[in-house]
Amino acid sequence: MPAQCAPAGPSAVIGPHGHVLRRARPDAPDVICVDLDRTDPALDVALHKARPWRYVARAGKAYAAARVDDPRSADRAGI
Repeated sequence: MPAQCAPAGPSAVIGPHGHVLRRARPDAPDVICVDLDRTDPALDVALHKARPWRYVARAGKAYAAARVDDPRSADRAGI
């Protein structure tokens, strides 16, 4: 974000758990650096337990067993 817009909404680094780890200074240009500790218990769910489920969901495999195979669904022109 340009420095002149920083007072309206300073930049920040969001951790894998969704929480703000560090915010930039709103009154001057700033550089943000953070170290992520992969062994931190606060990040355990986001790094090791949530990601496998997201990968399965994005691949379309989460509900594959419940998917209905109906020819009427494949015909987009019919009513």
